[in-house]
Amino acid sequence: MRSWPEKYSLKTKEREAKKEATLKALRESEARYRVLFSGVPDGILLADPQSRQFRFANPAICRMLGYTEEELLRLGVTDIHPKESLERVLCEFAAPSRGEAALSPDLPCLRKDGTLIYADISHSTMIIDGQVHQAAFFHDITGRKRAEEEIKRQLLEKEILLKEVHHRIKNNIAAIEGLLSLHAQSVSNPEAGAALQEAISRVHSMRLLYDKLLFSEGYTDIPVKNYTEALIASIVALFPGGARIVIDQRIADFNLDAKRMFPLAIIINELLTNTMKYAFINRDSGVINISLTNAEKKVTLTVEDDGNGFFHGFEISESKGFGLMLVKLLSQQLGGSFSLGKEAGARYKIEFAI
Repeated sequence: MRSWPEKYSLKTKEREAKKEATLKALRESEARYRVLFSGVPDGILLADPQSRQFRFANPAICRMLGYTEEELLRLGVTDIHPKESLERVLCEFAAPSRGEAALSPDLPCLRKDGTLIYADISHSTMIIDGQVHQAAFFHDITGRKRAEEEIKRQLLEKEILLKEVHHRIKNNIAAIEGLLSLHAQSVSNPEAGAALQEAISRVHSMRLLYDKLLFSEGYTDIPVKNYTEALIASIVALFPGGARIVIDQRIADFNLDAKRMFPLAIIINELLTNTMKYAFINRDSGVINISLTNAEKKVTLTVEDDGNGFFHGFEISESKGFGLMLVKLLSQQLGGSFSLGKEAGARYKIEFAI
């Protein structure tokens, strides 16, 4: 029969053996997850859910942040992010504890030298050897982020350059318009004066288009309603007797790309100018109805007046007038159709798909 000291010594040895076995199992388990995590190209940090202190850092996160593993294990979650991001960081760090999945895209991280990198970070809860860890997986997107910023910078430069080009074109058009106006004031021949006035009107509509281009976001889409109403007002203002003509406008509010808006603006200029010049000769008043709609991907322009109409036997297919020829050509350029009604005045209609 063993004595009490012998029994006590045996129990102590058994406890120590169990403790040693447990520590050995823990070391083996830690070695396994270290091997597993060390080979992962993305950064991994395991932290205490309560203190937010780091418990494990794999080699990838050490390279990303410029720390050794020993240095990182002396830090916590709030030490590797800039102050302005901490509220977001802490909220998303705690999400897995609330049973929520958490992904932190495009999150800034502080390196040891104070520079910033950016990472997409996913958060989860991991239980290793019965111990709860808050895990964060870092996917470095710094290269992509810098490439995006460089693209944005280049786009901004091109936008500024394009704006400057449009300014210069608009100024050149304004100079041409001014020269034509001066020339129109110096000629005594009525036909020459009328031809110059038509040229001035066409150039003016182009200048208005460039004005709208300068104030549009992408230099592509033009707000049709604002532009067309301004264009109509400017055309009517060119005619001394325009005040006695009632202009009934029904312009839909939609956008149209500059490639289509430009020929459409010239068409409106030609039709309205032609109507103002010829529809109300020897008349004290008149009405012009202008409609521009966009329905089911089809734009329809209608310019209608209650004027004198066309002379007997007039056929649009046989017309040699430059204005109507230009309208027909521009309608074809838009891939649309141009028709003319001659009942009770004149009715021009252009349709094209967008």
